Amino acid sequence: MSVKSAPLAALAFAYKMNGLEGAPSIVRSTRPEFGDLQCNDMMRLAKSTGRNPRVLAAAVAEAIPNTFSRMCPSPALVSSISG
Repeated sequence: MSVKSAPLAALAFAYKMNGLEGAPSIVRSTRPEFGDLQCNDMMRLAKSTGRNPRVLAAAVAEAIPNTFSRMCPSPALVSSISG
């Protein structure tokens, strides 16, 4: 299992929850202040769906804690991941 596998799975589920098609992509962050990994899909997805990219990114981000709670059995682990 790679470091990217859990975030990719969470994003894939969050995409489905928001009616988005396609596989998410994650890359190493180019700037340390943005964390270790980043997803650059929102502009492309917003354009293809006719949605505002900021609103779409917020909806996907909001769905991720719910996704982790479905993937992880431990509530303590979920709270430490989601902030």
